[in-house]
Amino acid sequence: MPHVDYVRLGDAPEEVRSSIDHSAYADEEDRHLFYEVLANAPSIFEERVAYFRALMTEGIVDQRDKELAYFTVATLTDCVYPASTHGRYLVEDYGTDPETVAAIIRSEYDELNDRDRFLVKFTRRIIEDPTDLTSEHYEHLREIGFDDEAIVEFLMLINAADTAVTLTHALDVRLGDKGEQPPSYLPYEE
Repeated sequence: MPHVDYVRLGDAPEEVRSSIDHSAYADEEDRHLFYEVLANAPSIFEERVAYFRALMTEGIVDQRDKELAYFTVATLTDCVYPASTHGRYLVEDYGTDPETVAAIIRSEYDELNDRDRFLVKFTRRIIEDPTDLTSEHYEHLREIGFDDEAIVEFLMLINAADTAVTLTHALDVRLGDKGEQPPSYLPYEE
């Protein structure tokens, strides 16, 4: 169990339940553990959900690129809950080969196409040492189709993923709290 209790959505205040209905994954997500722990802060819950929805479903960056970045952030610290969730999205929603997703966890980037390899490595640099980025990294982003708006949006998504991973670890949110296990193609056990 997490370090603070889950607020089961059926018991949550109306504004929390309404926010969930409009969340980024409202139509497909049945694993709301992260939201159930964030619901302990109802005064800012709606704004956090709306911000994440905007980052994931709006803007100009391709949603698969966003999922790839989010998944990469989760794998850097072996944060099983978001790695499992966003790994599933990559496989089930975007048709990414499960072996490719597993290879990212193992840092075996040769199996990725050039574009994905660059985005994964760029995401890693942002999290591990953002001061290590050079103008060449940003120029390469432009070469693969990112303009300045897309670059800033992508960075904001990476930052949001890093924040969520930190909260997930700090609060000890686990798939097992809802009786789930990571997908078989991910080399995780919980």
